[in-house]
Order: sequence, then C-alpha cells, then structure tokens
Amino acid sequence: MMATGVFVFFLLTVACLAAPADELITTLPNLTEPLRSKHYAGYLPISSVKQLFYWYVESEEDPSNAPTVLWLNGGPGCASMEGLFIEMGPFRVRNDGEQVVRNPWTWNRIANIIYLDAPAGVGYSYYNATRKVFNDDEVAQDNFDALKLWFTKFPERKSNELYVMGESYGGTYVPMLSAKITEASDVFPNFKGMLIGNGCVDDKINFNTNINYQYYHAVVDESKYQKVIQNCCNGSSDCDFYTISQQNSSCGSLVTDLSYSIYYSGYDPYFLYFACYVNPNLPYPPHEEIQKMALRRNFAKKHGLELPSMIYHEPSVS
Repeated sequence: MMATGVFVFFLLTVACLAAPADELITTLPNLTEPLRSKHYAGYLPISSVKQLFYWYVESEEDPSNAPTVLWLNGGPGCASMEGLFIEMGPFRVRNDGEQVVRNPWTWNRIANIIYLDAPAGVGYSYYNATRKVFNDDEVAQDNFDALKLWFTKFPERKSNELYVMGESYGGTYVPMLSAKITEASDVFPNFKGMLIGNGCVDDKINFNTNINYQYYHAVVDESKYQKVIQNCCNGSSDCDFYTISQQNSSCGSLVTDLSYSIYYSGYDPYFLYFACYVNPNLPYPPHEEIQKMALRRNFAKKHGLELPSMIYHEPSVS
C-alpha cells in the first residue's frame, strides 16, 4: 500500500513538472519538413474576459539550459505571430500558407521563445468586450499576468534565464513589462534583461529624426522637403516637425505628407537596403513590380482611396 502511494505521488509530481501535453503541436499544414523542436500553443486566461494566445517554441539545441525569451511585436496592435512566421521564427509562410518552409536563421536554434499576442483582442488573443480600449499600464499588467500563468504551464523553465524582447511599439511594451518583472524578483528570479529592436520609445524624437532620415536616403521629394523647410521651419532642417504636424494648418498637412514619403516609395520602411537581404536566394519582386505597387499607392492616396498593401505573393520555390 505504501509503495502504491509513493508511485501515485511520483506520477502527480511528474505531471506538475511537465509541459501541457494537450497544447503540444506535432505537425502543421503544408510544412515541408518535420519540426526540429517541441512547439506548444494555447491560451492564458488572465481574467474572466481576457485570454492571451501564446505559441512557445523550444530551443533546437538545449532547451533545458537555453535562455527563455518572451517576444512582443509592436503596433500597437500587431500580433506576435508576425514574428513567428515572417521574422525570426522557425518558419517562412508563403503564398497564403500554401508553403511553410524552414527559416535557417531562426532564433530558436539557441533560445526558447514565447510568442505572445497582446493586447487582448490582437491576433488570436481573446477579449470578450464590445469596446476594446487599453492604456500602456494595463497592457503591461496583462502581459505580466500572462507570463506568470505561462510559467505555471511550464514550471521546468523557471530555472532558465529570462529575457523580454520586442520591436517597434515593443519599445514601450518591453521596458514597462521589464520594470514590473524586476520589481517581482521573487516571481521571476532569473530575469536577466530586455532587448528592443527598431523601438518606438518617444513619438516626437522618432517623428523628427525619421523625416531627415528619409530625406538623406533620397526617398523624399526634394521640392516638398524644401517647401516645408522654407515655409514652416524658418529655413532650418533642425526643425520640430512633430509639433508642426499636430497643427491644423497647411504646414501641418505638408509635414504629415512628408512623413509618409517612405510608404509611397516602394521600399520596405523598416529595411531600405532590402536588396542586400540576408537570404539572396529567396524570390523578391522585381524592381518594376515595386514601382507598380508604389504607383498604385500614390494614386490611391491622391484620390482619397484605401491604400493598397505593399505585400506581394512569393512564387513557389523548390
């Protein structure tokens, strides 16, 4: 009888220390090769009306000792599945999901990564409310609560180093969440730091520097730029474009239009040197196709139409 009791206790202990088997992903539609590590996906119910969706990808090399990374895309309002499927995740999804191939530069070669769709209502995350309104403090608390719940599902990762990473509006999400984690060192004893790429940390600084960045990379119409400088900035490029853009005036409209120049150029606004992309073998649209897309966007803008997407469909490759 004693032996049976010990055995049952052992089984319960193992169950408490194991990842949730019902959330394990074993295959994906149209995936061209087997998964190289364990994947899990599910929901983290942080309240009666909010459930955040996560997709967890274990390290391909040594998940027991690899750092664990929480990844947050920006927006605000961008699903972190974007990071998983078209940025640093293990896959490249092409042709509306018809082809799913390996990303050879996936970060999960050396790290465990949690992709979290946040705030609630973004991506696959769920928010049972008619009016979805957030502020940054609320989002930070929700992400904090979600991360705590995630570790109840994966307690075996509590001993791994923990990092919070993100991009774009992650420049706000990441430090605010990291501050909360730092204050809760008893809950997250192995938190080591945060990393931000292309971060939006200050709207004014970002806006002002971006216009001159575009200008010096020759994606801004020279006549439009000089018109703003002479008529709205007292002849100086050291100008507070941001404050002017907030004004309901002709200068406000001119500056706002100038700030959008990169989006009508045909270039990737986050990667102007796209021709030097790290994978030269992937098919990208020829220059004439980029020009056509840019012309369509300019036409739509001029006539007050909905701007067409710059996204194209990659051809199938072997």
